[in-house]
Amino acid sequence: MIERFNLRVYGILVRKGKLLLSEEQYLGKTLVKFPGGGVEYGEGVQEALVREWNEEAGCPIKINSIFHATDKFIQSAFDPKDQLVSLYYIISSDEDVNDSLAEHKFFWVDLNHKNATTLTFPQDSEVFRLVCDTYGH
Repeated sequence: MIERFNLRVYGILVRKGKLLLSEEQYLGKTLVKFPGGGVEYGEGVQEALVREWNEEAGCPIKINSIFHATDKFIQSAFDPKDQLVSLYYIISSDEDVNDSLAEHKFFWVDLNHKNATTLTFPQDSEVFRLVCDTYGH
């Protein structure tokens, strides 16, 4: 039975027809996802996104607009008591990510190859297709 909401926030960074994704290890599994993470208590969602990007990527970001919000029930893959609510923002940054800050690897994927990229979570895959349709050629 669901007992709580788990609010997540992610940044969509597109440059020159490519999208930045993250690969990280969590509980012994490799996760391919959008950079971002959980909103902490007492924190706004945009504040959380800036913090997550600073922690993971070490680069300042500008939040431009909301791109997508989950509109269906999603149970956490890691805690069956959690219902996920995820917000995806279009962001920009003039700086490159710093891979040495965290246990994350970052890589760029071509938005014209939406079928060649596999993200770990179905919701992220759905958002990835929307990003490809919006920003790909």
